[in-house]
Amino acid sequence: MHNQPNTDLEQLLQDYATEPVPAHISVSGGKISEVNSALAFSLPGVMTGVMVVAEAGMATALWAFLLGGLALSLVGFATGIVGVRKRVSSYMLIRDSFGSRGANIVNLCIALSMFGWFGVNIVLFSSAMEYLLADISDITLPHWLAPVCGGALMTASAIFGFKSIQKLAAIIVPIQLLVLCVLLYKLVDQASLADILSASGTASMGLGEAVSAVVGSFIVSALVMPDLTRYGRSTKDAAIASFLPFLGSATLVYCISAAAAVWLSETDVLAMLQAAGLGILALVFVIFSSTITNAVNLYGCGLSIAAIVPRFKEWQIVIFSGIAGTAVAFAGVSDHFIDFIFSLGIIFMPIGAIYTAHYILEVKSERLNKPKRPQDVSSTTFSWPAMLAWLAGMGMAILTSQEKMLLTQIPAFDALIASALTYVVLIKLGEVTKRRRQG
Repeated sequence: MHNQPNTDLEQLLQDYATEPVPAHISVSGGKISEVNSALAFSLPGVMTGVMVVAEAGMATALWAFLLGGLALSLVGFATGIVGVRKRVSSYMLIRDSFGSRGANIVNLCIALSMFGWFGVNIVLFSSAMEYLLADISDITLPHWLAPVCGGALMTASAIFGFKSIQKLAAIIVPIQLLVLCVLLYKLVDQASLADILSASGTASMGLGEAVSAVVGSFIVSALVMPDLTRYGRSTKDAAIASFLPFLGSATLVYCISAAAAVWLSETDVLAMLQAAGLGILALVFVIFSSTITNAVNLYGCGLSIAAIVPRFKEWQIVIFSGIAGTAVAFAGVSDHFIDFIFSLGIIFMPIGAIYTAHYILEVKSERLNKPKRPQDVSSTTFSWPAMLAWLAGMGMAILTSQEKMLLTQIPAFDALIASALTYVVLIKLGEVTKRRRQG
């Protein structure tokens, strides 16, 4: 399709959805990492840092940020390597390991998670609009108006595609960095490091739950890492694309936002930024950051649903998703933010482990030496080993969170281990049974 190496992120995200990326088309790991780094600097990252420190305390939160970032980096690196070597999208990898119908279930879960993120960002957008109008005028908006207008704006951004989103992001990312730098400067200049480090929080969250919450905040990005790394040149690109945003950018955001929340005694993100003296800059940051993030959420949601019901046009799916996501905002998803991201870690950690294990088994058995073309991908309706391994991973994570069974004491880690081992064991048992029947 192209004659020259491609470095345009719009093209990177739009082409070769159901076929391997040609070897001559590639981008660097640094360019790939910019996508997830941009999302790390947005509101969900700030909100995760604030909520985790409020419930776990600073000492536990710092360990959770580091361990969670490391876990996300390793998962992203593993799935990213699969993307680099097979050069196909995450949907194709999931279909290869879960079967066509099984992949539809996974994609539906991904879409639902993006509805949830959309709702969280709509709530933050609406709060920022209300603060802004109250600050510059006496106008009071009806409670429903700001979410509806915000949802319409974000949906329109997704309909017009990534070109407009990227132009807006080029303006907003520097503002995001500026906000974080100002917060960091104020912390160093005015806050007491000893007081911040000694903050205890409500002690309602242990280390295992805190790590799982951090993992859940970005697990979908790690799961779909092949969507980006299939354009990479080498394993090194997969490493840069994973460790830089997940262990670097995201951890930095978590730590700064958590420290600011402790220093200012605020758990409301917008109120915290206002209390830090950022004024209108904070409101602009919240409004535009949530707009960009949700446009990306809707675009990804559109891809997931399009894989399930291809008869609908993508713009139709985006409009439907925008309406559904706005409804989720009215349902109060942000009031259960920690439960939401904790659940994401439990649900999605096993999926990346399963399709990575599937790839390793393929390579080891020499059944596959190059990426499969779409017509070669398994047409099995359900891969029962994958489905059972997914359930086993989620079940183990739930048991760990309830302290009924412990492997690592971190639910997200236990989900990964249990699902990968279960999948490998079931596949090997199936091979043994098949050989006996043939013998």
